[in-house]
Amino acid sequence: MTKHVAVKRRRWLWPGLMGVVVAGCVAPGVNGAKTASAGGVSIAGPPGFCVLDQSRVWLDEAEFAALLPCESGLSFAAPQAMLTVTVDAKGSATDIDLTREALAAYFNGPEGRAALSRAGKAKTVNVQEVRETSGAVVVRMTDSSARWPGLGWRAVTAVRGRLVTLTVRGNGTKDLTLATGRRLINRFVAAMAGANRA
Repeated sequence: MTKHVAVKRRRWLWPGLMGVVVAGCVAPGVNGAKTASAGGVSIAGPPGFCVLDQSRVWLDEAEFAALLPCESGLSFAAPQAMLTVTVDAKGSATDIDLTREALAAYFNGPEGRAALSRAGKAKTVNVQEVRETSGAVVVRMTDSSARWPGLGWRAVTAVRGRLVTLTVRGNGTKDLTLATGRRLINRFVAAMAGANRA
């Protein structure tokens, strides 16, 4: 029997974590690693993005990390973008239906929209699109409860039995355009798939 994907809301973590991320956004670029590892899952962003070491947090057997434009890769990256990855616990993707049809039904419903909401309230989220790309399901949405309520993208996939969630959004200095956000989430998904292909 399949089960719905559980998108965990860790709202208490965000105020402190966002302070670290915003501090990273102030600098012209991040001097960090282009790849990292979490629970046997390789973390890799689009060209020009690096993992912000200070952002890496363990919580409930999951690991969170943010990616920002690298100091040496600003010509390739969108400087106003912030990317995040959450690698959930071992076996967390077991028996979860990660098809576009199943996740579209879930994320368009009240439970799924509440899971996407930073405040945990379905009414704050407007799901605009649910599609598939490179083995992941991508949701385009807005969340009026978020610190930066512009367009955001969330991709859900499974890597080595772990549920992996990727996000792309503006960093507060400027909202991402539809074209930029779509390009970044597609490249983020492709980079993660390539890094974990072996």
